[in-house]
Amino acid sequence: MKLPRWMSFPAFALLMVLAFLALPRRDATVTTSGAAVQMRAQRVALGPTVPAGEVYVADYLPSGYVTDGSVDYRAEVQRALDAAGNGTLRLPAVPLRVDAPTGQNWALIVRTGLKLVGSPGSVLVAGTPAVQVLRAENVEGLVLAGFTVRGKGGDGLGLAHGLVQVTGGRAVRVRDVTVLDSDADGIALSGLRDASVEGCVVLGASKSAIYLNACESGRVTGNLVRDFGGQQLFGGKVVGAGIQLSSCTDVVCSDNVVTDGVGIGLLCNALVGGAAPRGNVLASNRIARVDNVTTPDVSGGIRLANGAPDKSTLTLVEGNSIQRCGRFGLYVENHGASAVLDNLVTESTHCGLVVSTIDDLQVVGNVLLGNDTSHTGGQASIYLLNGARRVRCEGNVTSAPPLLAGLPTSSPCATSRAAATTTSSRRSPMAPRRPVRHLAARRDGLQHAAFERRAAGLGVRDGGDAGGVERAGAGEVEAEARFARWQASSVRARARHATSSPRWTRSSLVRTRPSQRHRVRATATLRAAPLATGRALATLAPRSLVEPRTRL
Repeated sequence: MKLPRWMSFPAFALLMVLAFLALPRRDATVTTSGAAVQMRAQRVALGPTVPAGEVYVADYLPSGYVTDGSVDYRAEVQRALDAAGNGTLRLPAVPLRVDAPTGQNWALIVRTGLKLVGSPGSVLVAGTPAVQVLRAENVEGLVLAGFTVRGKGGDGLGLAHGLVQVTGGRAVRVRDVTVLDSDADGIALSGLRDASVEGCVVLGASKSAIYLNACESGRVTGNLVRDFGGQQLFGGKVVGAGIQLSSCTDVVCSDNVVTDGVGIGLLCNALVGGAAPRGNVLASNRIARVDNVTTPDVSGGIRLANGAPDKSTLTLVEGNSIQRCGRFGLYVENHGASAVLDNLVTESTHCGLVVSTIDDLQVVGNVLLGNDTSHTGGQASIYLLNGARRVRCEGNVTSAPPLLAGLPTSSPCATSRAAATTTSSRRSPMAPRRPVRHLAARRDGLQHAAFERRAAGLGVRDGGDAGGVERAGAGEVEAEARFARWQASSVRARARHATSSPRWTRSSLVRTRPSQRHRVRATATLRAAPLATGRALATLAPRSLVEPRTRL
């Protein structure tokens, strides 16, 4: 059929378009060269599908790159870090060795607020000892997530660095990162504002597994720390810590598992010449089998120390479980206007809770059983040393009454055993404590109960400067004022902990915290028959969540 003239040109144009579309075309992203085909095959086999806009480290590696971690690819990985800028950089699911250049104590450096993410099998391997594998400086919005960093292992002598180290900046997130075999610290954050370490695993760090230094407003939550410590300082002292908070402010350290280490499980202290810690919360942590045989005075589950001039730290230690942790399960010194509440401490070699030089401390509702496993004698479940002033000690379940041993009764820091026992017995230690909705409610309840006791004239007072009882007269007003200041200044940390840990906020009236469950179980056992041996007491403590350390 002959087409009309007016249809000839459109029909011809349509035929030309169809013919052009039918021609075979070469994909601009596909090349037939052997090297490119091999790289594409590696990317498909070893790496995830990279979303648009992300930078993939494998694209910066040479063709046919080695995937067993035996070849140094530091330069290539550094180029990828620089190219990512403030975007997302994804690691391949293979070990990549990164050697620090000669004379430099770090291998990779980050200077932008990028997001560095990995997939299962993504590992940055240190090629040389005594270096930082990944370092970040003065960054904002940095995210490190989902990969592994592996060091060379060993106990470095006096080394002060972390395999992952972030210095300066704000809004830094480290989550689901695994750090293995550090010869010093594992994860070290210094001088940050709003930083968090969540869901990480740190195994085999020779100094501190997770270390926060002079950080303000942060969270250390849900981490697993094991097989840490044992580093020797130049003076010969052996040290170590599972989690260390030095000169930090408003940091919440909660729901961590710290086991099988040398030194101290959780350490909250002041740096030499640094500011005092303030407003920190240590809550719902599980600490077990931490000791320091070589340097026993630096051992324990939780230690609060402070060498700064400011001794009022407003620290809260609540709901922690401490089992078989060195000489002193929980040691508190120079952390005034603070509170130690509802902790479970069992099987310390000497003493469950030691209170040393301090001014204003609440010791309420703790369970301390089966301590003094070394059978040295003269140790108490709660031991108040010289210099402990205005310590309110009540409602604790202990194997023995609180004790001030070896102090003359005329000492301004001494109180009699009878007075301390009377303070503890104003409420039956067998009665389980009612659950509370969150930490702020806990503080409000304590303050309200204190006013009720005064109104009813039931308070036990010694009229002196110290003791396990309340002070009369002007000192009573002063202590209450300090307690109110502590309550007001630490509200940010308490609120942050309440919102970050659902079990403290949801259905609290029917779902108790782990510390509450341990307390109920312990008190029920005490009602049935007093426990006399450490072997029987061991059944009260929760079982370890990880296997014991083999080298201990």
